[in-house]
Amino acid sequence: MIRIFEDTFKTISIKIYTAVPYQKAYVMASTMMGRLMKVSSPNYPNKKRFVEALESLYGATVNTSSGVLGNQALFTSSIRMISGNMVNEKHLLKDVLTFAMHNIFEQTFNDETLFEQEKRILLHQYQTLENHKMQYAHIKYKEKILKNHPEQYPLEEQKNDLLRLTLDDVRHFYINHFLHGKRIAFATGPLSDEEKTHLNAFINPYLGEAFNVKHTAIELHESQQDILSLNMEQAIIHLGYHFPVYLGEKDHAAAQLMTMILGTHGDSRLFRIVREEQGLCYMVTAQYDDEKGLLTVITGVDVQSQEQAIDSIKTVVTSMTQTITDKELLDAKQSFIHMITSNLDEQNVYIKRAFRETIYKRPYDLKKRLNEIQSVTKADINRVAQKLSLLLEHRVVGKNHE
Repeated sequence: MIRIFEDTFKTISIKIYTAVPYQKAYVMASTMMGRLMKVSSPNYPNKKRFVEALESLYGATVNTSSGVLGNQALFTSSIRMISGNMVNEKHLLKDVLTFAMHNIFEQTFNDETLFEQEKRILLHQYQTLENHKMQYAHIKYKEKILKNHPEQYPLEEQKNDLLRLTLDDVRHFYINHFLHGKRIAFATGPLSDEEKTHLNAFINPYLGEAFNVKHTAIELHESQQDILSLNMEQAIIHLGYHFPVYLGEKDHAAAQLMTMILGTHGDSRLFRIVREEQGLCYMVTAQYDDEKGLLTVITGVDVQSQEQAIDSIKTVVTSMTQTITDKELLDAKQSFIHMITSNLDEQNVYIKRAFRETIYKRPYDLKKRLNEIQSVTKADINRVAQKLSLLLEHRVVGKNHE
């Protein structure tokens, strides 16, 4: 049954999550499926008519995006609309749901011309990816850091798979995998009892048991280096660290705060020391993946400064195991708590939390979460930082400076 939250927002937000066991062989078909669903439905076979139909529903939006969550290919079908009461349209929810269910669950994918058009657009994005240097560098880093990981999907393989993709492949994935996926749904907004009944009547027939998500951690191995060349005048560097602290574990809050102190904001150590004091880079940040056990430091530098910048970053990372000031910890806690509590003003946060509660079978307790953050000590930060081990030093460097 769809889980419904009442709130004070004026809009209605519905999300239907479909999970299919992840297989690399189906990534391109599922990607194209999502692209086609965003521009057409059987009743509205081209983008112009599709958009006009949504506009007639007071600007409602319906789209399906794809991603990977552990061992599952995850498809998020999002429906967003204003309350019918605001425009004196009692049947608006039913009309939007009729459109959405048709778009999500009754596709035919028979338009070869539209398929070829979307395929050309996607191919062009791949072919021009090197022009988007930071994005390209991050993709190549992930390709390397995920070696031997189930989610590794090299860029060249993606291009070749896209070139071979046919509309039959998309139909096959949609009929044999997407429509048979495991499915859960959530909704939030100013819904009347009658509207809740409509929601259940439209969506419940497509729902089933919740799916289980299993994450594969990054394996610890000896540190490696990888250097690629690109036509540019800078160097983009990724330092990937094994960081075996995972979602739901006792040290999770300490690991999140450690990452914040290290490099997620303008007063972080990396930004303050490497960028402001030493002037060795134009940007530097840290990202923590608590599902794979991975911490990544990303920086953009002048080619001549790359060795100094890398040495400085490594020194700053090591310093996290030794000293943390009271101010650093207090500022990180206040920033983190503010981020969590201010998110309560965002409608989709309620759905995201309910989704995670459902798939991880772990109720979200806001008070407990805030207490966990407040109880983290400087010694906790030092201790979790000692778990960091450098796995990969990845550089994309200007061709004239190799």
